[in-house]
Amino acid sequence: MATSSVAAAPIQASHGLSWRYFNQFVNQVGIDWRSLLAFRIGLGLILIWDALSRVGDVMAFYTAQGVLPRDLWLQEFGSRYPLCLNLASDDPWLAYLTLLTLATSGLGIMLGYRTRLSLVMAFVLIGSLHTRNPQVLSLGDSLLRMLLFWAIFLPWGWLAQWMPQTTRDPGSEDELSIPSSACSPAVGALFLQVAGMYFITALMKTGDAWHNGQALYFALRLEHMNYPWSQQLLAYPDLLQFLTHATMVLEYLAPLLLLGIPVPKVSRMVAIVLLASLHVGIISTIRIGIFPWVNLVALLPFLPAAFWMVVPKTCSRSGFLLVQSLGFQSVGRNDAVRGANQPLIQRRSTTFSSLIGHVIVLAFTVYVVWWNVGTLHTQWGLPSSWRTIGYVMRLDQRWGMYAPEPSDFDGWYVMVAKTADGREVDLFRGGAEVNWDKPNDIAGMFPNFRWRKFLMKLVSRGHPKALRASFAEYAVKEWNNTHSAAQQIERLDIYFFVERTLPENQSTLNRRLVHTYLAKPTPQESP
Repeated sequence: MATSSVAAAPIQASHGLSWRYFNQFVNQVGIDWRSLLAFRIGLGLILIWDALSRVGDVMAFYTAQGVLPRDLWLQEFGSRYPLCLNLASDDPWLAYLTLLTLATSGLGIMLGYRTRLSLVMAFVLIGSLHTRNPQVLSLGDSLLRMLLFWAIFLPWGWLAQWMPQTTRDPGSEDELSIPSSACSPAVGALFLQVAGMYFITALMKTGDAWHNGQALYFALRLEHMNYPWSQQLLAYPDLLQFLTHATMVLEYLAPLLLLGIPVPKVSRMVAIVLLASLHVGIISTIRIGIFPWVNLVALLPFLPAAFWMVVPKTCSRSGFLLVQSLGFQSVGRNDAVRGANQPLIQRRSTTFSSLIGHVIVLAFTVYVVWWNVGTLHTQWGLPSSWRTIGYVMRLDQRWGMYAPEPSDFDGWYVMVAKTADGREVDLFRGGAEVNWDKPNDIAGMFPNFRWRKFLMKLVSRGHPKALRASFAEYAVKEWNNTHSAAQQIERLDIYFFVERTLPENQSTLNRRLVHTYLAKPTPQESP
């Protein structure tokens, strides 16, 4: 307490009230140190979770023995993505090593150990994983990549320098006289990325369902994505219509509120409460993977200093105490305290990144904004040669969540496998007896949300037969490797029941044969 007061006095004496007002302005519009710390911890936890969640699917998604071997990847995606580190080897060891290193980077980010280096490693590795199998990606993956990219340029050194001075009481005179927030081009780019995501997705929602209030009705009818209890909300059409219009209004207003218009701390808190409620609602009704969780982490940098003034002091200091106790602080306490006694203008020179860093951030900000504008209309997009930069660095993004409107395309699989002993089993149900009836929980039949993304893309328009054939071969091979000769699969017919949503809880149902796989004869068999 005494140290903080003494440190603040020379600052006020040397620079007068003008710095005080400027610091208060920075605290209003910048990123508070506690919000930056919470964002760093959230990013680290998301990365660890993401890496661990992929371990069980390494063989299926990232190796030559899986659904997308190297030759098929080169055929389908090689022209779009010029670079993929995970193609250096198609063996499982590289994918496992990538995930291990990614989780380690996430731990380093969470604890603040070599933060910038850990962020660079995480950004490169997760971009390579996303490139290795684009068929299992969601909007949450795109947002996570972009958060990592902008986080590389955030003022982590300033965070390390400022944190040891935070023994003062929240809301005290010292708190107001020394800026607890930081402003830089990277902070602005991060804010613009998150706010712009909501604005772009609102602009892309041009379908009639969003304007007549039917969008959430169609979204909740997509049983391959939703929990069974989500269907109970269909009994309240007026509520769904209200929530549909409210979602549109929120997505249009959220960018302004997040950017602090008209009153920074009030506007941001309103936006955070409303957007957090939206994502919690998504988490409780839709099995959509990491998307809402990444969005919640993306809101943390917008938390104003006023938020941390109303929480218990232990909450606002716990992260700093943990980092300091582990010895992972890049700037020691004594150095930081000495820095606090320097004139504010001198300390400010070490707060932001170098001029070169500012130029890089500003250039990529223009690039990303241009890319997003191009997703609204092709005539506004980047030249094709410039887009290559985005695909190489994995800065490509498209925020079409339920845009232009929720799909009416729903359904489930029946994968009829005929074995050597004449039995028929359903591979989609783990080898159970074939049942043509509609399952009670369609979404629960998929192993996880990445498998759901992959399998639903197989029956979407524009996806080649080669991917279906590759999946069928993988599914048969996985079964045959764990079953006796009498149970070996000789034929696999993959059916998909297409259920089209109609108004007033009506639907149509058709059965489609997606692919037929015939086992190749062995050398002992006749052709």
